[in-house]
Amino acid sequence: MATRKKGQLTTSPEWGRHLRPLLKRWFWKGERRAVLGDVAAEVNGAYLDSVDEILLEVASWDGNAPIVELAVTHAPQHRSTALSIDVAMAIVMDTALARGYGPAGRDESMQGYVYRYQRIDD
Repeated sequence: MATRKKGQLTTSPEWGRHLRPLLKRWFWKGERRAVLGDVAAEVNGAYLDSVDEILLEVASWDGNAPIVELAVTHAPQHRSTALSIDVAMAIVMDTALARGYGPAGRDESMQGYVYRYQRIDD
C-alpha cells in the first residue's frame, strides 16, 4: 500500500503493476479535486453574508488605501431577513461614502459579487 507523500493531499491505495495506469489517473484526479475544494473553501469563507458584517468591514477600511474590495454573497441577511442585493448595497454605499469611498466597479462570481471602491478626492 502506498503512503501519502509530503505536499500531497490524497493517498493512493496500491501501485500494483497492472493497476498503475488506472490508479494513477484516480490519484491525480483526487489531487485536483482536493486542491479545488481547498480553493473553494477559501473563497466561500471570504464572502460576507450579513449586512452587519459588511458594515463592520467597511468601518475597518484604512482611509489611505486608494482602492478597496468588498466580497458579498448574492443574498445578504439583515437580522435573519434576506434582503435583495440592491437594498443591502444601498445601505453599504451610505457608509462607504461617509468613509470617503465611491464605487469603482463590480465583478460577479458563483458565490456572490466583488465590489470595488476607490478613494474620493476632496
